[in-house]
Amino acid sequence: MGDEMTVTAIMPTYNQAEFIEEALTSAVYPTKTLNLLCIVNDSSTDDTEAVVGRWLASNNTEHWDHAKLRLSKNSGTATAINAGFKEAGKWMDQWAGDCLATLWMSWVSSDNIYEAGWGMNLESKTRDDTGAIYSAFWRGNKDNVRFTPYDPNRLISSTKCYFGPCFLIREDVWKEAGPHRGKISHDYDHWLRVEEVCWKRGLKILAHPEPLCLYRVHNKRVTVTRRHEFDADHWQAEAKKRRGLA
Repeated sequence: MGDEMTVTAIMPTYNQAEFIEEALTSAVYPTKTLNLLCIVNDSSTDDTEAVVGRWLASNNTEHWDHAKLRLSKNSGTATAINAGFKEAGKWMDQWAGDCLATLWMSWVSSDNIYEAGWGMNLESKTRDDTGAIYSAFWRGNKDNVRFTPYDPNRLISSTKCYFGPCFLIREDVWKEAGPHRGKISHDYDHWLRVEEVCWKRGLKILAHPEPLCLYRVHNKRVTVTRRHEFDADHWQAEAKKRRGLA
């Protein structure tokens, strides 16, 4: 773990005006959870842009930086995350020269709710040999009704979700793993590549048992279950080829 916390989160969003204000508030408050929040609007057609603007204007950003991008056309979550990572890189290049801290990255959904201090909580559990860390999470509905939490040790063998919705990845590991790809299941593909980078470099992936996020299931989520399963199988087959297992 570094001498100070340096956590950046990217929040891609598309037509989430109904949920994004709550997601923003939970992602950064009430304690110093992030150093930088990069909001990427994937050309939303609802009031997302206005909601974000009002939220930024009415909240104290003294203790954390923010960047706000709007893509010229709807290009999908993977493209939005990659755009956010590129923008965040400008800030992280400055931090790298100012402190000895490990730089941590995450991306957070604009319709989930995060527990207070989630970033600080995860960062505090890392060690010098940690490449990534992820937590258990609650599954719930749009009305914030929580169901049984997902055990993080259960997620490690799941093809549908590896790290889950609440995690930190070392910035250099994220960069070496490469960009997010595809329209659906891009997260699973990226996590498989992060795992490979960690294995190659002798870094550990840690599971934190405390639920730090409410994953809200509702009819406006971008992921379509059947297509998600198909793409997950595709990325898993590709990973087996990279690892010499197929």
